[in-house]
Amino acid sequence: MSESREAGAKQPTGGFPRGNPPGDWEFRPSPRLRLLYMVYLLVLVWGGIFWWLIPMILAEKSPIALEITVIVLLSIVFAIVWIRRYWQSMTYRFTKDALTFERGVLFRKIAVIPYETITEVRVVQGPVSRLFGLSTLLILSGGLVGDKEGTGEIPVRGVIKSWEMRDRILGMSDRFSGIK
Repeated sequence: MSESREAGAKQPTGGFPRGNPPGDWEFRPSPRLRLLYMVYLLVLVWGGIFWWLIPMILAEKSPIALEITVIVLLSIVFAIVWIRRYWQSMTYRFTKDALTFERGVLFRKIAVIPYETITEVRVVQGPVSRLFGLSTLLILSGGLVGDKEGTGEIPVRGVIKSWEMRDRILGMSDRFSGIK
């Protein structure tokens, strides 16, 4: 269990905590993000697979059509499980000095951006995300990210109150850069 959870830090899901939370706190993407990924899967399955698979099954009635159907169905079940596990793996930790992002089911990716290196925070929202009330914040950095030096970008996905979070992150960044 992480230290911030033990310290009683709030762990909002999709939203942004009000006031100034003491110490570290974690942010988890909104559950709507899982639903959005499921919609993407549905579009992929209907648009990319079923339009040719169903006629093939009805026309051929061969063992190969059955084998392809089983493979497709197993792939869909795997994708549904993967979406849930991936969503569960995404955690954004805001400390007094830096933003840490963790994600990954098989391979964990951890990126750290100190607030003083944040150069820009963009709000990105596509048409389908907008229907779900979700945004992605792209946090751009000109400093250390993970263990590499250079320019980095952390996407904070599944945000409901994106403009509030953007302003809060920029406020933390301004606090370190001396801008009032």
